[in-house]
Amino acid sequence: MTWTINATIAAKVGFATHQNAIPIIRDLGISVHAESDAKENLVLTLAADPPFVQAKTWRIDAMAAGDELHIADRDVALNAGLLQDLTEGLSGTVTLTLSDREGETLAQLTQPVDLLAHNQWGGIVTMAELLPAFVMPNDPAVDRVLKGASDVLRRAGKPDAIDGYKAGERGRVWELASAIWSAVAGLRLSYALPPANFETAGQKVRTPSQILDGTLGNLSRHRTVVRRSARTGQPQSVGDPDKRARLCGSVAAARRVRSASHG
Repeated sequence: MTWTINATIAAKVGFATHQNAIPIIRDLGISVHAESDAKENLVLTLAADPPFVQAKTWRIDAMAAGDELHIADRDVALNAGLLQDLTEGLSGTVTLTLSDREGETLAQLTQPVDLLAHNQWGGIVTMAELLPAFVMPNDPAVDRVLKGASDVLRRAGKPDAIDGYKAGERGRVWELASAIWSAVAGLRLSYALPPANFETAGQKVRTPSQILDGTLGNLSRHRTVVRRSARTGQPQSVGDPDKRARLCGSVAAARRVRSASHG
């Protein structure tokens, strides 16, 4: 093949990908074999099936034999409505096609993409940084957890206000974290067997309301999400990389606290 499209495309895409502005094309370029003829007015097009990505066109003035072109403009728009409405996963494809000015196809690249249900996390291999996106501090069930934590503090003779970092004391933060843990433990949630290899393959994430109403959750993910929902006042969308890193650290810390509690 004398013309080649080089692209690194996300293997999994979900509604959380859109909400957190995660790029789905990580790298994009075109290379020309040394024995190829020079071409002018080239067109590179992107299409998706189903149309979870809006079509896009790049126009290239000219390329000669042996050229390699790295395309910096890799921003493509995801179809938020389609991704939000998915209740089950789908198999999709992304196709990149390079044509000359006569419309003749010079190269084509098609890559499969897993489209996730709107409430599905894709696993640590492809979506490790997006687990905190499923934290839902505004879910109505969180108020029940916080009320339970307030009751725990009152019974322990501590101030029962859920005042976060207002006191500016490390000890107070630990009191609140401990009270929230006790409130969640007091819900007597039953264990739900997770899907095989859920850490790497991902799984659907129940909302706090679904967990509390059904008293069923996977210990490794769902309880962490409930506790983090109760502990954070941040919005669900964590598009800022630093914010995602902080939230990921908080989830890891919550996991360590849980392990110590059971140890």
